[in-house]
Amino acid sequence: FVTQYLCFLFFYFKGVFSFYHYSPKQGRELSKIATELDQQLAHFGGIQHIRWVASQSRALKALINNYAITCTHFEYIAANSTTTQASKVRGLLTRLKSPKFLTYLLFMMDFTTLIGGLSEFFQTADLMLMDIPIQVQ
Repeated sequence: FVTQYLCFLFFYFKGVFSFYHYSPKQGRELSKIATELDQQLAHFGGIQHIRWVASQSRALKALINNYAITCTHFEYIAANSTTTQASKVRGLLTRLKSPKFLTYLLFMMDFTTLIGGLSEFFQTADLMLMDIPIQVQ
C-alpha cells in the first residue's frame, strides 16, 4: 500500500512538474501569481535517478513551498478554461487538495529530511564505522 501511494505521489508531482516545465507561458503565469501573493517561488525540478534522495527532497520542498501558488493557479485555469488542459488541471487540483495526498506529502518531506541527513553522513570521506550507530539513532 505504501509503495503504491508513493508511486501516486510522484506521478502527481511529475504531472505538476511537466505542466510548468514544458510550458513557459504557464511558468510566467505562476510567477505572476507568486508576485501578486507576495510569495517567493521555488523552482520545480524533476526527481532524478542519480542522487535520488537529494533530488526528491528538493522536489518535495518546492511543491510544499509553492503549494498555495500552484493551487491558486490551477483554480484559475480550471475556472477560466474549457480545454483538455483544464480537465487535466482539475484532476491534479483534486488530488493536490485531498487530505490523504497532503498527509503523505508532509510525511515524505519529514522522511526525506531524515534519510537525506543519513545519506550525506554516509558520503563523508572520514566516515568511521563506530560513528554509524550514533548517527542512525
